[in-house]
Amino acid sequence: MIVWDGIIIGGGLAGLVAGITAAERGKQVMLVAEGIGSLSFTSGVIDFGDFNALRDRQDHPFSHISEDQALQSVSKWQELCPFYTGSWAKGQPILTPLGEIRPAGYVPYSLSAQPLEAAREIVLIAPQGLKDFFPGLFASNLALNFPQAIVTIKPLQVDRFAQHYSLGKSILPSDYAKYWASVEGTDYLREFLMGIIGELAGMKEGLVLVFPGLSASFEPLLRDLLKSLTVSIVEPTIFPPSPVGMNLYQFLRKKFKDLGGEFLTNGKVEAAVIEEGYCPSISLQSHGKTLELKAKSFVLATGGIFGGGIQVGPRTIREGIFDCPLFIPEQWTSDGFLGPQPYTQTGIEVDAELHPLRSDGEIYLHNVYVCGRMLAHWDPWTDHCGGGVALTTGHRAGTMI
Repeated sequence: MIVWDGIIIGGGLAGLVAGITAAERGKQVMLVAEGIGSLSFTSGVIDFGDFNALRDRQDHPFSHISEDQALQSVSKWQELCPFYTGSWAKGQPILTPLGEIRPAGYVPYSLSAQPLEAAREIVLIAPQGLKDFFPGLFASNLALNFPQAIVTIKPLQVDRFAQHYSLGKSILPSDYAKYWASVEGTDYLREFLMGIIGELAGMKEGLVLVFPGLSASFEPLLRDLLKSLTVSIVEPTIFPPSPVGMNLYQFLRKKFKDLGGEFLTNGKVEAAVIEEGYCPSISLQSHGKTLELKAKSFVLATGGIFGGGIQVGPRTIREGIFDCPLFIPEQWTSDGFLGPQPYTQTGIEVDAELHPLRSDGEIYLHNVYVCGRMLAHWDPWTDHCGGGVALTTGHRAGTMI
């Protein structure tokens, strides 16, 4: 039986980064994922919030990551994904799905909203039937945020989706993005965009097009098309499922496999063997079979409460694989629907090397490392650092294998 150098459990951003980091170091690694992970539901933006302030907070995941380690993980990320743009401690403006502007960390270059700051004319491309996209509201917010520019809406429809239009059916952003990335779609898009540019030839220097759902950063045909144009095109982030998140997942998965990593999908880990503070093996169900997998070390990146890594029942809350001790806040919820909620702090407490800890502060499992949303004492929504925690702790865990 193979004894792997490391087995990563969880196929989200943290797990994939851990697997890629370990594989780059020549380790024999398997990644086990029950599904496609949470990346498909994210915007693909890597946020760090106020890193230094969060790092000063006791037990926040960043308190275990030095600034040098964070910068190293960011440097490796930009080597891995050269189409990402951003700089440390300097916000990159992006558009929300409703046309508001917000600062972000590291983003695919096509999501950077910086060209809008100098725009004199903004044309919002409105693909007909695009799910959860509201052109009127979006254009109003653009006008409020960029008062120096004239904002107009340009409807777009293509024959490929004629049946959807006639039936009034919504079209997923991923379906539009898949079409744009095809030869047929790119050719159609080239003609459409060149028509707009031709109509506004006198405004080329101050013209910016806003186009939801392109996911151009990941697609060679679209990248080439955008480079050939004489105007800037900005993509807003999209409500889930996000084409950018889905493409990022496929991109990272391919990178992991190209490095020799083994990727096992539809694998549900049922139990772990625990012997004197170590885990020698796990058992899982995959395609109706029970498998035993042995490894020198394990990375737990199963996504916390919403990812299913922490199982919440009527009377119990537990980590479902290693039965790691959990920090559980005394108060579960608080008033204010959109305010901070105590339950988000639930997770596994770790030491500086990301080992899970017992309630007395001693290491629970010496060959297990925890990363991403499984970690305790943080809230990705109010701390604005979900991608940053996944990236830095996933990279750290990958170096420990």
